[in-house]
This record gives sequence, structure tokens and C-alpha cells, in this order.
Amino acid sequence: MAQAAPNLLRYPWKPSNRMLLPLLLLSNFMHGLSQEITPGLNDTPDYFSDAEASPPGTELGISLLDLPNFTGAWTPPPVEAWASRNIYQILTDRFAQFPDGYHGYWPLNLSKLNDHFGEAQDLENFITAAHELDMWVMLDIVPNHMGFSNSYDAYTPFNQSDYFHDCGPCLGSSCGYSNEIPLTVTRCRLSELPDLDQSKPFVAKSLVENYIEIIERFQIDGLRVDAAKHTNSRFLIQMTQAIPGIFSIGEFTVPAAAMAELLNDGALHSSLNFPMHDVIDNVFSKGGPINQIPQLIAVNTVNMPDFVNVLGNFIDNHDEERFLCRKTDISLFKNALAVVVLIPGIPVLYYGSEQSMLGQRDPLWSEGYRQDTEMYEFIARLMRVRKTFSVWNASYVTEPGKTSVGAWLFYRGDVIVLVNRYSDRSFKYFNATNEIDVPREYAGITFQNVFNPQVCSLVLDW
Repeated sequence: MAQAAPNLLRYPWKPSNRMLLPLLLLSNFMHGLSQEITPGLNDTPDYFSDAEASPPGTELGISLLDLPNFTGAWTPPPVEAWASRNIYQILTDRFAQFPDGYHGYWPLNLSKLNDHFGEAQDLENFITAAHELDMWVMLDIVPNHMGFSNSYDAYTPFNQSDYFHDCGPCLGSSCGYSNEIPLTVTRCRLSELPDLDQSKPFVAKSLVENYIEIIERFQIDGLRVDAAKHTNSRFLIQMTQAIPGIFSIGEFTVPAAAMAELLNDGALHSSLNFPMHDVIDNVFSKGGPINQIPQLIAVNTVNMPDFVNVLGNFIDNHDEERFLCRKTDISLFKNALAVVVLIPGIPVLYYGSEQSMLGQRDPLWSEGYRQDTEMYEFIARLMRVRKTFSVWNASYVTEPGKTSVGAWLFYRGDVIVLVNRYSDRSFKYFNATNEIDVPREYAGITFQNVFNPQVCSLVLDW
């Protein structure tokens, strides 16, 4: 068995620092990248890039021939190229007006930009500037519902009650949404918002026309589908077929098996990985066994092999309190983020994580967009490693014998990753001299610890 030199895992142990940082080892000398992966405090590294269908269901009463075609006036990045990207989610008003709900998920008029953000030309300028920086822009769409109003006349173009679900058949005279009652998930009002009926041809066609118009006019690169779990999956299949050239990721808040079924049926190209989010949170926030993470990766690889590398992995989002509110240990947060960025899938980072923000939806400008914070530097290094070593193309390898209750070792090509939730240093695969067993194929390669760049170690074949 090949073993690392004794200095590979030497950490400055302090009684006040209970948790280890993640360990990230790079075979940088074989690539000559030692300078690129050790940015100083004043550097501005490559940070974030804003970051197959079954036949349509006849129950919708429409076919692909009835839906508008994507003209191709704008050519978005290839769907498969998104595996190499990182999504940086910001929370702001979307393409809508509303009486309430500053986050923009309560639209009244699908064809009108939000006035207080500026004119169409301002948006075009913003997207052009992003593209010049090789940043892609993802449009957040809401096909499930409209915003609050006392009258259907307020909605454009859905100004009649016939365009919405009548909740009466669900639970008698009132609409009572429940995850335990499947019929209510796609028919009833989510947060009391009027629920669009995509089985109506006018609704389905109008939604797809609206998305195509925005994509082509503003040169949108990808779609995030809000409340995808609550939207008719047959409509999502048709929408994906009608706009075949643009990547779509859905907010499917469902168990892993249900997520696999939806994606395998062609309902969008990817999903936000809520099952993985729950597992990561359970491990690093609640102290659950860390082997839950590789176990879920293994299950997803079997159940949805075509999608496991494009699932959106995340730890924070806009619908719940941030990790640092649930668990104040910054080291555990770093370990969780290392998992998000380096396991198979697309990392999805919520704005403010790089500033250690605590407020769920606080404005980012209040933090001053600092690039010298501890978390900014940490995340920037993770992202640079992912990009430099093309981790998305690298094989993912983990060994059951190298996973304990609180620590996990895995490999992504030339990158070795060790994450843990321990307060105890005695991992079962450490020996008394702070060495760690690694596969023999790494023998003769010198590794650098990206979080302690002065420590470089040659893997010895003993």
C-alpha cells in the first residue's frame, strides 16, 4: 500500500479549535500549478460562474406541434457544458411586478420587466458584461403560479379563472395543500398563490412563448424552474422538448427516487439536489454519520447515471436559515462546502456564503462585496481547484474502508479530499505518525495541501 510522507497530515492542533478543516491535496507539481492555486489576499481569482424526454402526455390536450418552437436566434451554451460550471444564486426581483414578495416569485405580468431595476437595455447591458467575463446568466422561471391579487383581471396574460386550478375537488370547498396528499401537490395553491393549470393549451403555450422570447431577446444561458415539484411534470417534459438547446434545473423538493424518476422521464435536464442537501446538513449540522454522503452518491449513480454529474449540490438557499445560523462552527461550514464543490454535480452557492452572512435574505451590498474575508478566500480556492483540475471530468473514487462515522476520504482524479465532522483526531485510517494510506497509483506524485500551501508531500511506495 502506498503511504504519504509523514508531513502529509500535520495539523496545528489547538484546544480551542475542536474541528479539523477539510484537507485538500493537489498533485500540483505534475501540472506546474503551485502559483495558480495559492492566491494571496489581494488576488481576484476565477470565482463563480453564474453562475431525452418521454412522449408528451395526452392528458394535457396539446402536443409539441401546438407549442412554439425555439427559433435559435440565440444559441445558449450546450446543455452538457453546464457540468463544468458553478451556479451562484442571488436573490432579487425577477421579471415580474407584484404587490408583495420582493423575491420576485409572485408575478402579475409575465411580459413586463420590474420597473425599479431599470429598462430592457439595462438588463441587456448587464448580460453582455457578464458574457464578456465568461459568466453565464440563468433565468429563474415560475410556471406554477402567479402572485397575489383580488381579481384575475390583474394577471397578464392569464386574466380568467379558467386558466387556474379549481381547488374544490381536492378537499371539499377549501384548498388545503399537503405533501401527504399527492393531488394537492400539483393542483392546490402553494402558499395560497393562484395555481396555473398547464393542461389548458393557452396556459402551456403562453408560458413557453414567454420563456423563448426572454431567452432569445436577452441571450439567457440557462433556466432554473421554481416550484418544479408543484408543476405538471408532463408540461415540464413538453417545455424541455420545445426549448431543447437550453439547460434547465428544477426545484424538485422530492426524495431521491422520485427525483430520478422525473429526470429519467425527461422533466428538465437536472434538479437541485435536495436529498443531498438534507444529508450534508444532517452530517455537519446535526452530527449524523458521514457515510450517508457516499451512500447517497452511490444510489444516485445507479438510479440516474445520466444526471448524477449535473445535479445541483448546495448547503444554503433562500427558503431556510443559513447553515451558520444552525451551526456556528466555521470549520464545519467549510467541510460542508468542500463536499458541495467537489463531489459529482454542479456546485450551487447562495450569495453571502463567501461573506459568512447570517441573514437569510439580507442584501449583499451591506457586506461591501469584500474579497479578503476568510470564507471568500476559502471558497475561491475550492473553485479554483475545481476549475484547474477539471474535477467534473475526473473519476470519483471512494473506498468504504476509508470512511468512518465522522470522516470521509475520496478522490477526484489528481485531487485527494478528506472531510470530517470530528472533534477527535484519531481517525481509523491515521497511524501514529500522522500518515494516511492512499492507493498505490499515487506513488511518486508530490501533493500540495491547498489550505496550507507550504506543506508539500511525496507519496511513497512502502
